[in-house]
Formats: sequence, structure tokens, C-alpha cells
Amino acid sequence: MGDFDYSTHYRYAALMLCPLALFGFTCNLIVVLFIRKMPSLTNSFGNLTLSQALADTCHQAIFAFYFAPCLLLSVSGYFKHESIFKVVVNHYIRRMPLIHNMHQVHRRLHSLIK
Repeated sequence: MGDFDYSTHYRYAALMLCPLALFGFTCNLIVVLFIRKMPSLTNSFGNLTLSQALADTCHQAIFAFYFAPCLLLSVSGYFKHESIFKVVVNHYIRRMPLIHNMHQVHRRLHSLIK
């Protein structure tokens, strides 16, 4: 196990992530275009499916065009925003009691494992 080069493991992850994200982006974009063209999907099911496909398209676009290139090129500015992300997530977690309680239990269990 000592022969793995940890300086390049981010590049390996990016090289695997980018084609998968591009494939997901393309498939979801095709689904969005298909739902928009089909008159039989102008109901609530079609609206929910369209909403899900749009959200998945945005998610895959972020991974394909922002996250994977940052990992591949080792952009140091990408890692600066990690603390901002943690602050935003913690702000919204505190507003949802059940998720906040689960988060607290997870943090305490994690500290016991260390």
C-alpha cells in the first residue's frame, strides 16, 4: 500500500470524474429537451421530472466544467472557498432541527473515533 503516489491522486480522480460528469450533463440535457418537446409531459409529473433534470444538469455542469478542471490543474484558489462553503452549510443545518441533531451526533461520534 505504500507504493501509491498521493501527489497525483487528485489528478486520477479528475480524469475519472470529468468524462462521467460530461456524460451525465449530456444525458440530462437530452432529457430536458425531450420533456420540453413532448406534449404528453405537460402535467405535474413532467414538471417534476423537468425540475429534477434541470437540477441534475446544473450539478453535472459544475462538476464537469469547474470541479474536475480545478482538481486536474491543482488550482489553489479552489481550496480557498472551502471555508465559505462550510459556513453556509452550517448556517442552513442549524435551521433544520432534525438534520442539526443528526449532524451533532455525527460530530460527537467522529470525535470519539479519533
